[in-house]
Amino acid sequence: MHTLRLLALASGLVAATPALAQQGTKADPTVLAKIKDEGLNRSKVMETAFYLTDVCGPRLANSEGLNRANQWTQKQLTSWGLTKATIEPWGTFGRGWDIEKSYVAMTAPTTTPSSGLLKPGRPAPTAL
Repeated sequence: MHTLRLLALASGLVAATPALAQQGTKADPTVLAKIKDEGLNRSKVMETAFYLTDVCGPRLANSEGLNRANQWTQKQLTSWGLTKATIEPWGTFGRGWDIEKSYVAMTAPTTTPSSGLLKPGRPAPTAL
């Protein structure tokens, strides 16, 4: 019975926490207007997303795409005024890889080109 009361009390406290957290100070409308103006009129989100996805390409662990993205991001953050933009090592992953070319074809009963993607982190396929 004692455990049930503790559980009910803990549940009540957990449920009340978000309501208590939202009772802070009111947001300054001037600051909100500045944030909205910055986001709507000077946003770099689409340019950043384009460069990381279309120019740098896939960013698999330990790949050239990840290295390109890291270098570009550090350069961009520095150009935007961040003084401590660094690329931090996160550990060893092993061998990285990039797709240089890929070709898939059906060979029997006739040769027909097909489409397919290589699965990241898998060894190279062998010819049949």
